[in-house]
Amino acid sequence: MKVVSRLLAALMTAALIVPATAGIVSAAVDINTMAVKPTSGPVGTEVYLEGYGDDDGNGYVYFELSEDEEEWVLVLSNSSSNWTWDEEEVEEDEYVYYFDTKKFEIPECIGGEHRIVIVDSSLGNSTDYDDVTDNDVGPMRTLRLPRQLRSPQTTRDQQAQR
Repeated sequence: MKVVSRLLAALMTAALIVPATAGIVSAAVDINTMAVKPTSGPVGTEVYLEGYGDDDGNGYVYFELSEDEEEWVLVLSNSSSNWTWDEEEVEEDEYVYYFDTKKFEIPECIGGEHRIVIVDSSLGNSTDYDDVTDNDVGPMRTLRLPRQLRSPQTTRDQQAQR
């Protein structure tokens, strides 16, 4: 009888914990569209994102460092200080939420096409393409950087040392 009551207690506890955990994990970035402003520039360029979605949930912004999709870095967290939201009622009790992000610098990388994506949960400071696409992904946009191996600041620093 003790075994049955302990088993029942364990099952009831699991039934309470599992839905709560699943609710946290399944939160998705509900962004319908985003644009990168400006759409191109050298390493160190300050850019921001703007767009709209069906709710005002902040996400995490990752930048693709290399064109082989192997390394992505976190450039903007989901902190409320990084996101500005405005809402517009489009029909009775139906809203569209417009956003702008805080500006962030394009990290040091080789020039070419690099993607930027908004995901629903943190993947750490750096991650890879599989982790990005396994997450609930919002729109993915491409940013074009000139083909140079060094950032403008690195080049200025080297010239100043001469």
